[in-house]
Amino acid sequence: KSSYNPSSIKPKQNKEEIPSLDDEKIAHLALDLKKLCHLFNINVFLMSIDSENDLKKKQTELDFMGVPFSIYLPSSIIKDGICFLRNRETSISEKTHYSNIAKNFKTYSDSLNF
Repeated sequence: KSSYNPSSIKPKQNKEEIPSLDDEKIAHLALDLKKLCHLFNINVFLMSIDSENDLKKKQTELDFMGVPFSIYLPSSIIKDGICFLRNRETSISEKTHYSNIAKNFKTYSDSLNF
């Protein structure tokens, strides 16, 4: 017998705890980007950022770990397709359309000199 009890599952009370359709779309974009990176033998670490402060803190941590590039997919990407590619060496965050990352990924990967 299974110990599963459907009545023990409680619906989420906080509206913010329920993933939005946009969050799911962003997750799919991130997974597609990860697959693209793997085609160029580039390892990818996916993470979730909750606020602008979290983003800055995470960028500092990634810089310390030696991660050469980071790509930030803001919630607005669903509407406008704009994301941010950040270079550790210059600490410049380039605003670009998601499709440009895919089109120019060979250039980005070549700049890593692996």
